[in-house]
Amino acid sequence: MQPSARSVSVPKRHPKWFHLLLGIPLGLLLICGGGYYWLERPQYITEDVPPPDRHSWYTTEKIVQQWADTGHRFFILRRKADIFSCCAAGNEYATWQAIVAYFDQQLAARGWQRAKSDSCRLYLAESAFLKNGTDGYLAYEHPGSDPDQFEPNICLAVWQDPLETTTHYHIVFVTGQPSFFTNLAVSLD
Repeated sequence: MQPSARSVSVPKRHPKWFHLLLGIPLGLLLICGGGYYWLERPQYITEDVPPPDRHSWYTTEKIVQQWADTGHRFFILRRKADIFSCCAAGNEYATWQAIVAYFDQQLAARGWQRAKSDSCRLYLAESAFLKNGTDGYLAYEHPGSDPDQFEPNICLAVWQDPLETTTHYHIVFVTGQPSFFTNLAVSLD
């Protein structure tokens, strides 16, 4: 026996305006979430400066650092190299000054200059045991940078291991880039 046509229920359809009303907030949510993700995606400064004297970077790390108290985010690219000059008479980078002069020249060609302020304490772990300046670390910034704002910068640490019997320099090259919303929050303060 077949059920009569009257006893079969047809699901009630919602009007088109109801679907539109549901679609607008959902679409806005997707656009806002996608926009936030796109603006806050990691954007590292990748200055391709090779170490001097045909040495190479032996470590490259990409780090997203977020401060617990303010939520500020920074994108840090960290590279390490070692320069040895034991017996090679042709090695011209056997001193801190020569290594730093090489990086000064390479970075100046890419639009960077030595910074007037010390912003490396934000990104450079070696700033805990090295001093800012000769036989320590240096900061680089773009011309016209505002020292009161978080701006892209480069930190270069060069030091000699005091326990080594050869001329052995450690080099750490760090780039720091604040996120879009970190820049926005600081500019609104």
